[in-house]
Amino acid sequence: MEDRWVSVIFSGGFAGAATFAGMYLVLLREKWSRGNSAFLVSYSAGVLLGVGMLHVLPEAQELTGQAPAFFLLAFVLFYFLEHHMFLHAGHQTLHHPQLE
Repeated sequence: MEDRWVSVIFSGGFAGAATFAGMYLVLLREKWSRGNSAFLVSYSAGVLLGVGMLHVLPEAQELTGQAPAFFLLAFVLFYFLEHHMFLHAGHQTLHHPQLE
């Protein structure tokens, strides 16, 4: 039981230190981070989706053989809704001023 708590405290401390270091770098390089924020957010969203799908899809495949078809259908449906129905939450007004 004590081994588990040491692991939890170590992992939590490591995650906190990584978050602190990442935010420090963003604040240290503010001009660069503002200019590349769209790329960084896109990359992080892609990583989250990729990791989620790589972990969920094999388990779903074990439950039903139609899981890849459902995944593809859902992806195409949400892609259509996002890019063709304009269900954006204020993306049209979100413009970062260019730092000089």
